[in-house]
Amino acid sequence: MLGDHYLVYRKVDFGAGAQSFTVRASMDYTGDGALEIRLDSPDGQLIGTCPIQNQWWIESYANFSCNILPTSGIHDVYLIVKGDFTDWGRIGINWFKFDTETVPDPGESPEPTSSPEPTPPPVSNVYRNMASGKTVTCNAVNQEGLELITDGDFSDPDKYALVGDGSPGGDPGPTYVQIDLGKAYYLDKVNIWHYYGSQDTGRIYRDVIVQLSNDPDFNEKVTVFNNDNDNSAGQGKGRDKEFVATEAGKEITFAPVYARYLRVWTNGNTDNPASHIVEIQAWGTEAKLAHAIKGTPVIDGIIDAVWENAHVISDFTVVSGRSDNEVKARVMWDEENIYALFEIKDSDPDGSYESDIGSSKRDAVELYIDETNEKPPVFSSGKQYYVIYDIKGLFVGDGPSYPTTGKSAVTMLEDGYMIECSVPMMSTTLSEGKVIGFDMQVDDAKDGARVAFIKWNDMTGNGWRDASLFGNLKLVAAPEQLEIIINNPHEGKCIARRNSAVPIMFTLKDAGGNYVKGIEARLYMAKIEDGVTGPELEAVRKGGKGDNIFENVIRYERDHL
Repeated sequence: MLGDHYLVYRKVDFGAGAQSFTVRASMDYTGDGALEIRLDSPDGQLIGTCPIQNQWWIESYANFSCNILPTSGIHDVYLIVKGDFTDWGRIGINWFKFDTETVPDPGESPEPTSSPEPTPPPVSNVYRNMASGKTVTCNAVNQEGLELITDGDFSDPDKYALVGDGSPGGDPGPTYVQIDLGKAYYLDKVNIWHYYGSQDTGRIYRDVIVQLSNDPDFNEKVTVFNNDNDNSAGQGKGRDKEFVATEAGKEITFAPVYARYLRVWTNGNTDNPASHIVEIQAWGTEAKLAHAIKGTPVIDGIIDAVWENAHVISDFTVVSGRSDNEVKARVMWDEENIYALFEIKDSDPDGSYESDIGSSKRDAVELYIDETNEKPPVFSSGKQYYVIYDIKGLFVGDGPSYPTTGKSAVTMLEDGYMIECSVPMMSTTLSEGKVIGFDMQVDDAKDGARVAFIKWNDMTGNGWRDASLFGNLKLVAAPEQLEIIINNPHEGKCIARRNSAVPIMFTLKDAGGNYVKGIEARLYMAKIEDGVTGPELEAVRKGGKGDNIFENVIRYERDHL
């Protein structure tokens, strides 16, 4: 906000009384600044003035406090910026609060608190088993040893929880266990160990269904695994395959889901009607989690076919300023690089700043990397850094050290622009299954100055210096590709990507109306160019026996996971 601008907060309840005011603020002007606190109107009663000290950068926040006149009841609160500001001088406000106790007199030039508390507070970004030690409940009448399910020990098959036993008046049908993780996490993997004793080699547990939800009653849920092929559990017909219980357990991976509760169904096994669960793990992180598939695109500003498999990330938030930009990003990896493709819908792309390196003065994208995923509050040389690629294709790096050999290409679009770029790793060889610290930012500029920035994970704007605010990027394999041709009056080419999570199954028939066996096409929810949608499409078989070519086609594109 500039000088004499103000914010108003309606109907603030001071309760029995407040005597002090604290604000988390920033100021990028070298002179003196302050916030006047007035009640009920811009020229209403002045209850306090809080000096704000220059932080040199509008995104660099600190805490400031002052005492106010004792105030109670309900009032509109006006925070009015005061200072001899020029066009570039501004004060930014992150949060403020009123307290019942007074604070020491800050004097004429208050110092920011030595340990400013970010908002929201730093999160624990480590990728780990979030179910460890958590409470387990069950809907079975007969149950025993539920605490063993999350005790961390899956090496002893005899340490299992008994869930239902099929006895008269007991639990003859499907049952579930439910784990409350305590809060919502970004989850992408569940591991399950059923009883796998050597005398029961080949034991298969029936109707294994894994669901995630933020509702303890699971009225709304996401099913990430279901091998109940006849809907005997009443949770919908599944298409996943049954599996033999072994000491390795069953690993179930899926696109990240933000959820607090995990529910696992079973319906007895091939030896008896009971269910025996040794351990359940739920892997994820408190910060956002994205997947990067393996692949090496050419950095030329063209969306290569390899990008079509990459997951689309669109959950970006305007953290500072105002912007109506829409952002979609995709990320890939190989052993030496992270690759990103940004498609930005921007009604007024700006590259007017004339310096060689625009930094925040031109439209740009920023990639934040923590190769070791240690996420320290202060960057370490060669481990945590960020790089910027602007709309003119120029590069900026920051941190104690950063790679200087990255590449970028810019393509102007009818409704915005696209930036394709690479970031070479400095000290790490990337591999499948690895999780690194990661974040993304889009800078929106106007007339040679940044007016807003849009973030993926960090909501404080301080990730440029604090790696604990980064999200997470998990490196996964590229999906197997399967090309089929679908009977359709429209022209184009159909590429179906084989992958196990959230599939749509195609029903394939030959020219005589008979189902074609042994051909299965799975792909994620898709967007069809001509607007036709639906989970089932008929195909006409072309050629002799064993020929899996079908005539006439539609082209599918990955829309989202």
